[in-house]
Amino acid sequence: VKMHRCGNVQWTVPEMTHHSLEQSEDGGYWTTGRHYVEGTSSFPPIPTPYIEDTILKISADSKVLREMSVPALLFNDKRARAEWLSNGHDDLRILNFYADGISELVHVNDVEELTADMAKSFPQFAAGDLMISIRNTNVIYVVDPKAGLVKWHQTGPWFRQHDPDFNPDGTLVVFNNNTDSTDDGSVWGGSSIVSLNPSTGSWAFRYGGNSDQKMYSRGLGKVQVLENGNVLITEATAGRVFEINSKDEVVW
Repeated sequence: VKMHRCGNVQWTVPEMTHHSLEQSEDGGYWTTGRHYVEGTSSFPPIPTPYIEDTILKISADSKVLREMSVPALLFNDKRARAEWLSNGHDDLRILNFYADGISELVHVNDVEELTADMAKSFPQFAAGDLMISIRNTNVIYVVDPKAGLVKWHQTGPWFRQHDPDFNPDGTLVVFNNNTDSTDDGSVWGGSSIVSLNPSTGSWAFRYGGNSDQKMYSRGLGKVQVLENGNVLITEATAGRVFEINSKDEVVW
């Protein structure tokens, strides 16, 4: 839904969209969608019924310009397919259940476009590439949406992550939920903000790595690096929003 600042609805998109809505450099939008699929499987021998997550490109005036299946991206890339379908069993069952025995093939919770000015800091990628976060398998992908190819992906050091962002310094910043099935994060020490260099694989805690930086969001979560270098963090399930500076001090 796009609304005027005074509250009038300007347009709606009649699709099952969810989680993420990001503006594209051409003035349109990228978002995530999904379909309930029964009957013939597009990914044999994975059986139906299942939930299939997609990426939607929407124009500035609400037209759906393109829809891209995320499972198809992974299924057509042999390396990504091998990791996606690693389930510890001798058949290709999907272990993520949505409800009533329906498989959730992937759980996409974010999509973001690499802009032209930011692409200068990521020589291995190109302007227009998309970063996709898949929560259930702890993987972040960068894909070429035009060619439908996986360019890069990494599993961890995050766990059930949310909201990975490109940064001007050539790193990615990720809200690492670090979900440990408790309500307070007492087993694995809580959530954190992780900074990662996709060229080298090196990473560091941006926040949450010390005992005096306690935070925990079992699900959800957002992180945004601001123009002044400060970091805005939404610790969602705790109902807390705070901002830190370069010294990791809480500004408010």
